[in-house]
Amino acid sequence: MKTLTVNEQGPATITERLKELRTSKKLLQREAAKKVGLSPTAWSNYETGLRTPSGELLKEIARAFDVSLEYVLGLNANIDGSSPHYAVNDTSEVAINRKTLKSLNISEHNLREVTVTDDAMTDAFNKGETVFIDTGVTRVSKQPGIYAIQDDSGVVLRGIRGEIGGGFTLFTHNKKDYSDQPMTESQLQNLDIIGKYIGHWQWADKKL
Repeated sequence: MKTLTVNEQGPATITERLKELRTSKKLLQREAAKKVGLSPTAWSNYETGLRTPSGELLKEIARAFDVSLEYVLGLNANIDGSSPHYAVNDTSEVAINRKTLKSLNISEHNLREVTVTDDAMTDAFNKGETVFIDTGVTRVSKQPGIYAIQDDSGVVLRGIRGEIGGGFTLFTHNKKDYSDQPMTESQLQNLDIIGKYIGHWQWADKKL
C-alpha cells in the first residue's frame, strides 16, 4: 500500500497531493494535466500553489486518478483511499461506508448531495433535508424510483414509474399540493435527470 507520510506540521497539502499523484504514476506535468483536461500551465499553478483548485476540479482529479477525494484533500494518507468511510465533500455532515457503497454497486465518485426544495415527496423526505443521489444513474427503469431532475428553478426530486400499458408517470407523495403527471417516452427523455435518490440523513427535530 503506497502512503504519503504526514509530517510534523500536520496533514499533507493539496499541492503535495497533486505532486504525489503525478509522480506515483510517473507522469510529466503535461501528462497529468491532460488526464483532467487542464493545460500544463494550469496544472503547474495548482501543483505549486499559485492557484487553488475548485471543489469540482478536485473531484475530477480524484476520478481521473482513481483515488478518494479525502486523499486529494490531504485528509487520508493512503493513496488508494482505504478509509472505511467516504464524505461526499469537505462540508458533509455524514460519511458513507465504502463497503455499503460497493455492495450496492455505487461509485463514490458518482455521489452528490442535494438539498430538497419542496414537500412533494413527504413520505421519503421533507423540504430542507439533504439527500444523496447517484449521478451514475440517469436512465429511468420500469421500477418506481425517485430521481433528481434539473429544471429552470434548480433541482427537484420526483418519483418516476413505468406503466403496464406504456409510458411513465411522474408522481409525488403529497397529492394535496402536487399532481402526478403522465409522460410519454419522448417527454421523459426531455427531462434533465441528473441522478437517482439513494438515501438521506437528517438531524433530529430540535423541537422535540
